[in-house]
Amino acid sequence: MRTDNGDTSDFLEDISDVPVIEEPLEYSDIESNLAARNKKQRDFEEYLKSVSSDSTDSSQENADNGVGSGDGSDTGAAHPKRSPIRRKLSSVREEIRGSSLGRFLFGYDKQANALAESSVGKAVDRHEQPKGATRFFYMLDNGIISKIMQNTIYRLLSLSAKYYGIMLVAYAIVSSALYIFDFAVIDFSTTVNIFYFIYGMCAMILATFLVTSDRSLSGAFSESRVIRAVFVSFLGYRLTDTEAHTPVRTRALYAAIFSVMGALLGLFTVFVSAHIVWLVVLVFIFLLLSFSSPEFCFNFTVLILPFTVFFARKTLPIAVLTGLCGLCYLRKLMLRKRSFAFEPIDFYVLMFAIIYFLSGITSIGGEPAFGESIILLVLLCGYFLAANLLKSERNLVSICKVISLSAFIVSAVGIVEFFTGRAEVRWLDTAIFGTENGRIVSLFSNSNVLAMYLIFTLPFVIGEINKSVRPIALIPRLFNLVAVIAAIGLTQSRAGYLALIFSVVAMLFFKRRRGMRRIIVAFAIVPYIILLLPSFILTRFDSIFSSAFDTSVSYRIQIWQGAIRMISDYLFIGIGGGSSSFASVYPDYATAGAESAIHLHNIFLQCFVETGIFGITVFILLLFVFVQMNTSKLPDLKLASIRYARYASFISVMALIVFGATDYIWYDRRLFFLFFVAIGICTAARRFTKEQSITADAEHNAQSKQLKVDSSI
Repeated sequence: MRTDNGDTSDFLEDISDVPVIEEPLEYSDIESNLAARNKKQRDFEEYLKSVSSDSTDSSQENADNGVGSGDGSDTGAAHPKRSPIRRKLSSVREEIRGSSLGRFLFGYDKQANALAESSVGKAVDRHEQPKGATRFFYMLDNGIISKIMQNTIYRLLSLSAKYYGIMLVAYAIVSSALYIFDFAVIDFSTTVNIFYFIYGMCAMILATFLVTSDRSLSGAFSESRVIRAVFVSFLGYRLTDTEAHTPVRTRALYAAIFSVMGALLGLFTVFVSAHIVWLVVLVFIFLLLSFSSPEFCFNFTVLILPFTVFFARKTLPIAVLTGLCGLCYLRKLMLRKRSFAFEPIDFYVLMFAIIYFLSGITSIGGEPAFGESIILLVLLCGYFLAANLLKSERNLVSICKVISLSAFIVSAVGIVEFFTGRAEVRWLDTAIFGTENGRIVSLFSNSNVLAMYLIFTLPFVIGEINKSVRPIALIPRLFNLVAVIAAIGLTQSRAGYLALIFSVVAMLFFKRRRGMRRIIVAFAIVPYIILLLPSFILTRFDSIFSSAFDTSVSYRIQIWQGAIRMISDYLFIGIGGGSSSFASVYPDYATAGAESAIHLHNIFLQCFVETGIFGITVFILLLFVFVQMNTSKLPDLKLASIRYARYASFISVMALIVFGATDYIWYDRRLFFLFFVAIGICTAARRFTKEQSITADAEHNAQSKQLKVDSSI
């Protein structure tokens, strides 16, 4: 059987003896290995310094972190470096920790340990995976069809990259010749167009990198700095299935065969659209990369999420990609090349998924609501994928980069939309705000939905700035932050403005040190920022605190009144999920003037109406446990990238909840997916920190024992 590393081994009779072996994350080149070892050595030395320092200093440092403070050993005793105010705050923290509220906020680890010792926790332990399923996947992976596919892919990857470059050159020549011939001689407008020339030029550019390479195709892929930067560092691909094979000796016959293949492929586009040809090739490459590394598929799904607006059903592509990623992860899990963890937050997410799915089955909306519940169930799997696939610092950093880049593209499109006069005014009360400046929608169908997406991405963008140390890297990230904040302002979403303030203040507060000082400085410069804001944004923000309600505010109040009447009649099981259920029931309870509402403009009311008292209870408990997970104490490993990934995902979820007080944040199901992905990222970052602390403790104990042995000798 060929494994993901290219090795072959006999089929193991006893599947229970197969250990869980995570695929290596390091690169194949020597420089990366040396850098990784040096980094681990530095981290270990810093850890040794931290454990040898005074325990009171350590407790104070954790307290300054905000989220990272919990059940510590800080007793609030006097310290020569502490001011009286800090000593007083320390004593207040100790009183809070000793209270019932403190035990709740800082008691997540106790719940996790209790769940791990229970029968449920042991049943999902990685050493107790279903042996039959594992055996089946081993047999399937070792079957005849699988062997043929693996051998074929192995041979294709072992061929010299020059052959593929020659094939692309031949394709580019034929494709460009077809376009020129059509343009100059005859009219093949039904089959030949400008895309022939564009695809030909793209093939020629790609061919220049391949023709000049002396490596095999796998070697060119795994050892190229550009490809590693895009696929590995950015999209989270694991370089395990693409080790640098020794290229087959160059032969003239092979070069001729690949030249003919490229020419025939170019001629074939006369009968089949060039779009389809390239799409088939790209889909094949994508499937190959996804089955090799589910992390790549997951990052790619998050990256293209805003661009699914060009599909008729914009949620369906995300559901398909999530399902594909889940299958790829399940295959790796059953082959024991990935692991699965289960803790309290997973339990509540699972319970909420089951309730939401059952609400689709019992929905008043019938078959359409049931189909939508299946899609929501698949999208909710994004949490489990994020929590179990993002198991390394590199994967957590890559997903933050993906979210930040998507935010920049969406913001840039929205800003261009505003300055080209395409912003829309249909969501404005024109009697109050006028018609001169509309609201941007960018790649989303609604300005409020766009604001939700940007609010979700904002903490990740701020986190990227906090991680920067070099000025050359800080400039584009600051530019990205300005673009995102400007786009939020141009949405003219008042809930977005409040969530923006919450996100910025929260990220400043969770800064490692001097968070409160940064907040004071930020508020001090607010008056100067206000002077730079356009008048229509100030007018829109001022209307939040105005005593006179505009039509959108009064409209929401009328909708909420109808929602309360619906809850009284559907208290226990709700009306069921899906827009069809709401559309069929709400008109009977609507207040005059608000009959056309498509949702309740409140996340809690909408969840209550759809899933009943059981669904809203589980959802509130999920949020409580999520907050508890982030307020419980964790060791500080001084990894800024992990800390900001955790803080950013936590603040993203809480900012969306703030937004959800006046809007239904899951109306666009893509935001439903991102909401639970953010919870999964936070869970993954916490698990990584905890596992690294355990490893550091073990190394420290081993080091201490060795020092004792050496000293005794």
